[in-house]
Amino acid sequence: MRDVEGIRVFPPEGNEVTITLPRKLTYAVFGPDGKSIYAADGMIVKVEFQPMRIVPIAGTEDLAGQIAASSDESTLVVSGSHGTGTARSCGVFKVTLPTGTVQQVLTASECGYLSSWAHPSVSPDGERLLAEHNHRWELVTLSNSATQFLNDKTWMAVWSPDGKWIATLRDLKHTKLVLLDATDISRTRELGSADGGLYWSPDSRFLLLYKDQLTCGLKETYSIQILDLDTGRRRIPRSAHCAIWGGLGGWVSNEIVSAH
Repeated sequence: MRDVEGIRVFPPEGNEVTITLPRKLTYAVFGPDGKSIYAADGMIVKVEFQPMRIVPIAGTEDLAGQIAASSDESTLVVSGSHGTGTARSCGVFKVTLPTGTVQQVLTASECGYLSSWAHPSVSPDGERLLAEHNHRWELVTLSNSATQFLNDKTWMAVWSPDGKWIATLRDLKHTKLVLLDATDISRTRELGSADGGLYWSPDSRFLLLYKDQLTCGLKETYSIQILDLDTGRRRIPRSAHCAIWGGLGGWVSNEIVSAH
């Protein structure tokens, strides 16, 4: 669960800026276009930044869980629960926008975390789900539940907005950064290491990474790195050095890195 009260923005140049949200939100995730976040708030809502407003998504009452949005924002995938009391069901739900039509596409054996599809990421067309299930990362075709498994040492995996790549962290230390070709997950590209993060820019050109900085002291121990996929070069925005303690990350436009 990721609760968000405000968003700290770290521009590549200049000082940190804070975006204040209307209220504390649960299960928050950045929208793929960098202009909003989605969250569970008694129903699924979209919080748009400019102008700041909360837009409820009709039809999603009593739907809660971890959220992923397709890059064209025509589809949301929610891994969690729908309904209340004896009518409550758990698993993965596909929400078609803008109608808010909710369809259960995967059923969990129970409503606990271990039975869920955690850390969901969805393909641009909303048809395939990438998530951790039963301690393994799965690539699931939602129409028929056909499943491919990623490398057993995968710790994190995220689909690029353009649908071409799946960024993963793997190996026993969870720090080896590997790109998988989304059409053939056996084809890989190694990109060094990272200590967490793994958030794609809206144009799929950059990855936001967390860099463990032992010299930062006890309060904030991570810096934000920006990895250029074309050149392999990395940079740390000046305001993002020793700036965060993990948590939710994302992008506000293609140029500004943000995390809370």
